[in-house]
Amino acid sequence: MINTTHTTEVIEVCKRIVNKSSDIVFFLDEGVLLWSNLAGNELSGQLSSRVFLDTIHSADKDNVISTLQKTKESNIGEAGCTCRHFLKDDSIVSLDWTFSWLPDLSIISCLSKKSEKVPYFEDDKVARLEHLERKIMEHAMEITPNTIEVFHEYIQGIEEIFPDMKASILTVENGRLKNLASPGLPKAYIAAVNGLRVGPKAGSCGTAAFFKRRIIVEDIATDPLWEDSRDVTLSFGLKSCWSQPIFNSRKEVIATFANYYATNRKPTKNELKLFERLASLVGIILENHKKDKKLRSRNELFNYVHLATNDAIYDWDLKKDNFKWGESFTRLFGHELNKEPYSISEWSSLVHPDDLIQNRNKFLLFSENSKAERWSIAYRFKRKNGTYAYVQEMAYAIRDKKGKIVRMIGVLNDITEKLKYIETVEEQNKRLKEIAWEQSHSVRAPVARLMWIIDLIKTEELTEKEKKNLLTHMLSSAQEIDSVIRNISEKTNSLD
Repeated sequence: MINTTHTTEVIEVCKRIVNKSSDIVFFLDEGVLLWSNLAGNELSGQLSSRVFLDTIHSADKDNVISTLQKTKESNIGEAGCTCRHFLKDDSIVSLDWTFSWLPDLSIISCLSKKSEKVPYFEDDKVARLEHLERKIMEHAMEITPNTIEVFHEYIQGIEEIFPDMKASILTVENGRLKNLASPGLPKAYIAAVNGLRVGPKAGSCGTAAFFKRRIIVEDIATDPLWEDSRDVTLSFGLKSCWSQPIFNSRKEVIATFANYYATNRKPTKNELKLFERLASLVGIILENHKKDKKLRSRNELFNYVHLATNDAIYDWDLKKDNFKWGESFTRLFGHELNKEPYSISEWSSLVHPDDLIQNRNKFLLFSENSKAERWSIAYRFKRKNGTYAYVQEMAYAIRDKKGKIVRMIGVLNDITEKLKYIETVEEQNKRLKEIAWEQSHSVRAPVARLMWIIDLIKTEELTEKEKKNLLTHMLSSAQEIDSVIRNISEKTNSLD
């Protein structure tokens, strides 16, 4: 306890001796700040605690305790060290202290020059964290990154910088938490909580995912959010947990990022900023991974479709004026695709001049109709060998909110052979009509004679000689019809 019997005496001495000094002077009585001079008043009011050791950075505390002990034990009664102090605004100040033991008063005097305060994390940890973030982003941006390995490396790096922290990344799938990366946590604990359903009382992570907001639990042993999994968590020495939900671009919770501690702990303002920073990078990597995976899937599908079809499929970005073609374009028309963007001007140069104006006018009308989605037109398209193919272009237009076309997905179908076949069929039909018209006149006469002879035999009394003559005429007419039929067959066969 503070020795109050000589407090008045100490203060009077300090006022006389050190109040005019520009240096900071503290008097400690059993480790508690007893008094400060005018120069030290500003700092003492900002310190996070009146207990001197409680204001000191954990990395410096052992050295300060050792120095204070030497001060009491030293014959000279004086020793010094440098340490960092936490202030109320979560910043820190680094001071070079000279400690002196005053045996008559049983107190320690502390003397230091003034120093500028700096944000808490603005030390070697900041540099290490920035280096880790750059390294992780480089790995995440690789062509085919292993996301789990990236996150394991990230969390292991974080835990090396902040050794009292155990970090965890859980994905949210179908309303349940799935472990993605928690290398510092016991495997038995991960197995116990993996697959837990999110809810209003589902620990820090499950609750954060449910309410879509940060959840800070200082004491797992007493917090009702941990009622269902409290015992198993405490059995692994985990006493506090902070969890931050991670959102995708549609504001859906896709994961959680959590910090576990072996002590009951509440974050400072700067620790919260750091926590948000760590979680933010996780969200960026996850979203980038999903987009890349989706894009790679689409590109693979795009390439497979190109291989499976004889149509030239294109993806036209109107904003960038760039066509993306597949291998089928080269296969159909012979043009080699280089790495440079393929523009509308290059396309236009391959359209037959007689079709170009018609195409432009029709597309202008199509683009001005904000509700039009499906585009179709036929024209001639130049091959590499200089000949023209007849193509049928069909496409789907993607428009922005204002109705302006920003992208078109379409195909060019080479209909040259189809048109040739149609022309051939039409020509054959024309010739068949001509043959039918010509031969219809040739066949009418013998058919008419046959019909007259048959009617005569049915209705008239004929002699045997007359019947014989009529049969001869019937045979002659039949032979004439047969000749006409053979003639038709020969002419139609010549059309093949």
